[in-house]
Amino acid sequence: MSLKYINFEDYNYFPALRARQAEMKGLNELSDARKCKIIPLITLGRWPRAETLEVGVEKASKAMSDKPFFLDLTHEISSLSPLIQELRDPTDGFTKWLDFAAQYTNVIPVIQMHQSQTLRDVVLQARNCEKRFGKLAFRITDFTQSIDVVIAAMSALERVESALVFIDSGYIRLSYAASLAATISTINMIRAQLPTALISTLATSFPSQTGPFLDDVSGDGVISILERQLHHDLGGYSIAAYGDHSSIHAVIYDDPAVIMNWTARIDYPLELDWEISRKSRAKALNDYREIAAKIVRAHPEIEASDIWGEQMIRSAANGGDTVGAAPASWIGVRVNIHLSRQIDFTERLLNPVPDSDEYEEAQDLDY
Repeated sequence: MSLKYINFEDYNYFPALRARQAEMKGLNELSDARKCKIIPLITLGRWPRAETLEVGVEKASKAMSDKPFFLDLTHEISSLSPLIQELRDPTDGFTKWLDFAAQYTNVIPVIQMHQSQTLRDVVLQARNCEKRFGKLAFRITDFTQSIDVVIAAMSALERVESALVFIDSGYIRLSYAASLAATISTINMIRAQLPTALISTLATSFPSQTGPFLDDVSGDGVISILERQLHHDLGGYSIAAYGDHSSIHAVIYDDPAVIMNWTARIDYPLELDWEISRKSRAKALNDYREIAAKIVRAHPEIEASDIWGEQMIRSAANGGDTVGAAPASWIGVRVNIHLSRQIDFTERLLNPVPDSDEYEEAQDLDY
């Protein structure tokens, strides 16, 4: 499908991921039917041991089976390579960035914004992006300085509906009330000037450390998915589409000390919670098998699941093939289950069947 024929209003869930191995594995293993129901926002950094940025885009394209996705550039200081910095050059309306994205027929560029650009740079970038790609996206992470720039750039488009605006609140668990207020205020400011603007929320409440949420004896715990609550509290789908960070924390941790300090853990996403199961001071494959078996006992429906991540849990529980005994592999499992669950949950929320178990479950958020 040509990008210009895509209608953002046909989609209701826009997950954000980074072009990193675990996240791309989880996305890659989504069923094709589920991939058709999302346009993910993928943030590009440097792929491990790769000499070019193209490798990350190619991995993302393969993970999406050549279906469309938004492409952004990382703003993480630790990940800013000279290659990234070159693409963020604002000269001639960020021509280098648009030229890079134009190499791929399924990429929808995210408009680049940073402190060194002028308003003219961003407006020119947006207009050229609409002409070249037919579609574009804005990502608001700074609620104080970016809004006026985005409104000005969108006002310069031939069709406001050519763009999707992501309002990215980042990690909201420690600042829920403020994040909700800022998101509502931002939506109101945009819609006051551009009533037909298409907007999606974007947030995460998955913590950097799960320990504080776990029982000291059992090693188990439940973490609420606050990004769903935020979407509900601002008015739900009548106000904006839903987006999240695919059960990934908002900040990348590459500190070797943090990476090495881990124990066997499997996270099991549900519609409104993540169930966490950990075995302290354990790192062997059999420890993962033991945790997987406990999850299957608690959720016997996994035995008949068509979700790849649940199949990996089931296989590990039954002593079969597993994704291994490394945390990154099980992050891929979590991402895959989370995406699958939220895609299916979105469908049920928007198309509930009265008097069914699914209908009652969907009413938990009163959509």
